[in-house]
Amino acid sequence: MTQGGLRKRPLQVRSRATTQRILDTASRLLVEVGYRAIVASPTLLLQESGVSRGSFYSFFETPEKVLEELAYQCMQESAATLGDMLATRRITHWHSVVDTVIEFYRSSFEQPLIRELWVGQNLTPPVRAADREWMQDVAQMLLAALGQFAPAFAEFTLSQSVVAIEICERLFQYAYTDEVLGDQSIVGEIRIVLIQYLTHYSKLDQLQPTRSTAKGKAKRR
Repeated sequence: MTQGGLRKRPLQVRSRATTQRILDTASRLLVEVGYRAIVASPTLLLQESGVSRGSFYSFFETPEKVLEELAYQCMQESAATLGDMLATRRITHWHSVVDTVIEFYRSSFEQPLIRELWVGQNLTPPVRAADREWMQDVAQMLLAALGQFAPAFAEFTLSQSVVAIEICERLFQYAYTDEVLGDQSIVGEIRIVLIQYLTHYSKLDQLQPTRSTAKGKAKRR
């Protein structure tokens, strides 16, 4: 994934503690005062974190870069979480893959930091670029998970998987626009949309004729 918001990676224990304090403070302030207040007042992070100006600027150019680093960390951690969920769960039907993805998105969007950055559309151009990379990674995970159900999804492509994740991402943002816990009726609709979209590309219905179809062919003979 693209480089994060840090000027340089902290190597010493003390430096790592300092940058983590700044990030933790920024995460708290995002919930308390919002993105724009942090960006508009460079001194706010300094005062709240108790970090000296010199220490702050040795690792971050601006408060905006702190928020970028938070976004990068969120993407890295969430990709690992989804990977673990898909790898460790007993999935016997491809619908369970969809349910796992939806559960992942629900738990992600219930985090205030995610809502402030993604639902609030507070992503800088570098973070948006990284977000596109992240969605490609998630689409790869979905493609691999569905690939276990060959030949049903043997011809399902990465491009189609990206569309499925885009659908999920945008609709979840909509579901959490006005509801802290999300509009669950919309979340239910997301599942229906994904199931129908993936069913369109599934080849299960082509593996063998249904009983009625088979009878029809027999009569025509």
